[in-house]
Amino acid sequence: MFEWIIALSLFVCLIISYFCSRGWKKYAKELEKALKGRNDRENRYKNEIAILQKTLKETSQYKSNKRLEYLERYINEIIQKKNPDTAFIATFEVVGMDSIESQIKTMFRRADREIIIVSPWIKRNAWNRVRPTIQNFINNGGKFEVFMKGEEEDFLKGFSDRDVVNLIKYLGGEVKFIPKLHAKVVVVDRQEAIITSANFTTGGLDLNYEGGIWTRNPIVVNEVCGFIDKLRNQRSYSQRG
Repeated sequence: MFEWIIALSLFVCLIISYFCSRGWKKYAKELEKALKGRNDRENRYKNEIAILQKTLKETSQYKSNKRLEYLERYINEIIQKKNPDTAFIATFEVVGMDSIESQIKTMFRRADREIIIVSPWIKRNAWNRVRPTIQNFINNGGKFEVFMKGEEEDFLKGFSDRDVVNLIKYLGGEVKFIPKLHAKVVVVDRQEAIITSANFTTGGLDLNYEGGIWTRNPIVVNEVCGFIDKLRNQRSYSQRG
């Protein structure tokens, strides 16, 4: 009699366990479905926010407001003599100077609306050093534009890497080829600029003896931007992502 009661109890426990297991699996599937739907919504919202940010940063009112904020801050700093508006930068590895690359990276991290690189030659190694920052900048609605020579001979001889062009397009940037290009310039938000002898290559950032000027002087930066605007009007062809 006692054995029969034990067997019956075990049987009841198995039945309860079976139905509980089915209920838990069903709950787990429902939970998984709900989480997937939540992730899909979050990704959709992130994409919509990125589009809105990009649209906002392209409006003339946003650009004007940012320009006024910058000019006000610049004037205050000049009056209070807080920070210089121009500095010499260089690549001179044997004496430990690598301020061209460090200044470029600092500018890119500060960028809000626009990054422009003017460099006849661009190599993969140099590009990979700034790619994560550029990618994050574009994802947040920033505009990225590159001017380079883009001549077939440059790619064949290894002066530039063609896959860098494809990577820039993939990220959503724009590349414009200027066959006679020799200038090397970096501009961020039309507020600060680098004018340098260094190409965006390992030689330019590491090995060669290069020099240049970083400036946030509004008059000089405005003239640099005018030069870039003229480059846009040159007969060439663009590649956009």
